[in-house]
Amino acid sequence: MRILTGLFVSFSLIGLGAYGGGLVTIPLIQHELV
Repeated sequence: MRILTGLFVSFSLIGLGAYGGGLVTIPLIQHELV
């Protein structure tokens, strides 16, 4: 059970990191392209 909880936490952290990184990176890429 603790292993599943750890996996869930790690996946959620990775997901939040990727989502937050995407929110920051996408405007930068669009700014570079424009």
